[in-house]
Amino acid sequence: MIKNNLKRKKIISQATGYLFISIIILTTLIFLYFLFIELVFFLTLKYPNLSRNSEKLQFSAQIIYDEYDRNIIQYLPECTEYDSALFYTLKKNSSCNFSNREFSNEYSINSIGLRDSEQSLSEPEVIFIGDSFTMGWGVNQDETFTSVVGKKLNIKVLNAGISSYGTARELEILKRLDTSKTSHLIIQYCLNDLDENKRYIDNDNKIIISSEKDYDNTVKKHLDRLKYYPFLYSYEYFQRLNPAFKHLDIWMAESYVNLEKEHYIEAKYFLDTLNSFTISKKIKIILFENEFRLKNDWFLIEVNKLLSNEEYNKLDIIFISTKDLINEDYYQLDSHLNKNGHKKLANKIVNAIKTQNLNMYIKDYGPKESLVGAAFNLQEDGTSAMWLKVRNLRPSVKAYIDNTQLKTIINEELAAVQIPEKFLQEKKIFKVLLKDLKGISNTVLFEVK
Repeated sequence: MIKNNLKRKKIISQATGYLFISIIILTTLIFLYFLFIELVFFLTLKYPNLSRNSEKLQFSAQIIYDEYDRNIIQYLPECTEYDSALFYTLKKNSSCNFSNREFSNEYSINSIGLRDSEQSLSEPEVIFIGDSFTMGWGVNQDETFTSVVGKKLNIKVLNAGISSYGTARELEILKRLDTSKTSHLIIQYCLNDLDENKRYIDNDNKIIISSEKDYDNTVKKHLDRLKYYPFLYSYEYFQRLNPAFKHLDIWMAESYVNLEKEHYIEAKYFLDTLNSFTISKKIKIILFENEFRLKNDWFLIEVNKLLSNEEYNKLDIIFISTKDLINEDYYQLDSHLNKNGHKKLANKIVNAIKTQNLNMYIKDYGPKESLVGAAFNLQEDGTSAMWLKVRNLRPSVKAYIDNTQLKTIINEELAAVQIPEKFLQEKKIFKVLLKDLKGISNTVLFEVK
């Protein structure tokens, strides 16, 4: 009996020992696994190109960088200050260094709180408004696309871009600037402008500005968020990123579709915001969209469609597409353009400014009127057709009647436009114009009597 008890105790003791050793081994393996994850992200943040060949690793590193590692200039006390009308501007009459993993740049800030010289404030010929992309996040002051445009055209330009501004604040700061000699206003749009523009329009065209105390609290939260604690990266990976990978493809596909639907709303709030500010008719507006590796022109297309609405008839906008910018034009971790991306964008803007006088103009057209129900210039499919003689006609243009796109055939300086029967069924005067992403023609009238 005693022997059996001793034997049982020995077995229990051995089992307990094995269990203890197993727990230690398992705990060590878990610790090493977490340590491995932590090391992977540590190295990826330090050497961003390590993630270039792995979409999931790059996606993870970008999120961790954005959430816990990235300095945000508008919340750095040495670079930015509170403004009661705009929430913040860059710190007036100062200089600072703004750095992140992939860049370190000096900022020279003028008396308005913009990243440009004091001389640029006097009678600039071209003014750029936008957010961090326009401000030049990630590149030196002389490497921004605004600066490159000025050098290429040998004109005085002013960079009025400030990080995270939406269209409403961008146009509000324009009121502080000298536009007496300004011939072009270049507007850079970004997807996150929608929230600010919507709040502005929904608040009876008034910008909602938080208090200085709120700004100071936001600055403190930003600085606190940059503090690292052990196993931060691995915790974030298992808590949020790893589960998301299982649905990453679905999420990206759904986001793609949702964004396409959202662009009409974006375009409407943008134009309503632009329409609410007074901009001299002598100033030509050039619009482009830029955000992280943009691959479409949906926003510009929707803006272009809406411009034929009567409420926007005072606006004349020239469009620049940036969808052909490639991944190598952006930083690996950071979502902003690198030096090469700024060069490419500058070339597009220079080209737009040089060729804006080559806008399409409908010199003549026919017929100018028709009777209700009467067909004219019958085509093979039975539809009627109008002809337009156009100066600077481009192959990419389409004709529109009251925002309805029509089948358009281009032959040198002539455009043949098919008029659907539904437009001939009632007495009405229709507006006809031509447009594509490069611009819009003058409007001519077609009357059904």
